Amino acid sequence: MRILAIGLGGAGSRIVDTLHRHDRKSGLPCVEGVVVDIDPNLLRSLVSLPEHARMFFPSVGRVARPERVVNAEEVLSQVRREDMAEIDAVLICVGLGGKMVDAAPSLIHECRRSFSDPVFALAVLPCTDEGPCIQAKAADDLDMLERLVDGVILFDNETWRGRMSQPSAPRGLRGLLPDQIVSRFLEPETPGGVYAELNENIARRVSLLLRAGELGQQGVESAQTVLDAGEVLNTITGMGISAIGYAVEKLPDQHLTRFLRSRPVVIESDDQYQKASRVVDLAKKAVYQELSIPCDLTGAKKALVLVAGPSSAISLKGFQTVQRWMDQSIGGLEVRAADYPITRSSHLGVIVILSGLTSIPRVDQVRAIRDHYRKQCEEARLQGDEH
Repeated sequence: MRILAIGLGGAGSRIVDTLHRHDRKSGLPCVEGVVVDIDPNLLRSLVSLPEHARMFFPSVGRVARPERVVNAEEVLSQVRREDMAEIDAVLICVGLGGKMVDAAPSLIHECRRSFSDPVFALAVLPCTDEGPCIQAKAADDLDMLERLVDGVILFDNETWRGRMSQPSAPRGLRGLLPDQIVSRFLEPETPGGVYAELNENIARRVSLLLRAGELGQQGVESAQTVLDAGEVLNTITGMGISAIGYAVEKLPDQHLTRFLRSRPVVIESDDQYQKASRVVDLAKKAVYQELSIPCDLTGAKKALVLVAGPSSAISLKGFQTVQRWMDQSIGGLEVRAADYPITRSSHLGVIVILSGLTSIPRVDQVRAIRDHYRKQCEEARLQGDEH
């Protein structure tokens, strides 16, 4: 699956830059990226995107108004110089509550004119300590994006900051791929704190989804149930807000496994049970502990499950159990499931996409903060008028 990723502002630009880095290390490019900002220092700090993909629009006057400064036609003109004939979707990456998201409407409109493919947003909610003004704007920004795009994939900085402050916090997709190609897919943890690690987690999830089902990839076997671009697009298109969950586990040592298989048949049966349980446990962890933004499973209208790892560890029984569980748990009727066998991997992972979400506590929180903030501002204005 090929996408055009457009980053707006600091958060969006760093996400696209990280995604581009993962993509180019993979050996199977699926991402074309361009980033837009009014801050030249931010653009210079990026490490992966080529210079021509970093678009700087200088601000005029004391107060920068990105929606007036950024020329959407110029951005798309730059994009059209690249080989964009085969893309499956456009992904607008942006941090909610900031200035640059104000340039999104004109950019989305221009994308609609230039491409017939769906346009999605990958949006990040700010932390609560950034203040009620930022939270209120983030709520407005999210409402705006929901109206303009075909679907919003939402991540929450507040949730991820809490997870990453724990010593045992999971490290994402690292170790999932074979040792001989892991250096081409993933790099060592990027320094820079919570936001850098959040960007890494976003990039790993998106990268794995883009590559699942792609042909010609070294170290990847043929899947029993292939995941293609249409499966992902159909899961999130027209479904409002979506969340992505991912859980990974290191597999038992293969030498020990081969030794156990030389023992009586009861050991083999127990091994199959453990494989099935591992798939189910990882799926539950992805949903209940590792979602990009916590939400109520029963409030999802659609779901997609991807099990990735060595084929010997992908239990069909576990796979079917997870699919049945999702069928019975989500509020809607559509559940897609696929496997992604990777040769000689030492880890097993499960990715879950939940879309059409109707119950998201953090979204309810930022909207409540917005309402309270507006009420306070109105009261302050009325008091000022009285004096």
